[in-house]
Amino acid sequence: CKRITNSQYLCRMGWLIRFISHSIISGFTTASAVIIALSQAKYFLGYNIVRSTKIVPLMKSIAAGGSK
Repeated sequence: CKRITNSQYLCRMGWLIRFISHSIISGFTTASAVIIALSQAKYFLGYNIVRSTKIVPLMKSIAAGGSK
């Protein structure tokens, strides 16, 4: 991702961001934050959680770990 960003900067392609709506950027950022927070839950809750990039398996694993 960093390489793509740098190549766009070097090619002066930053103007492409104007075509992406604010709600798309906000939704992507929020979803990323939720996935990162859920994946870090094993450290602050103290039990094993299935590693996944999808939200549903993470939520199921957190719920199952909390009942043990």
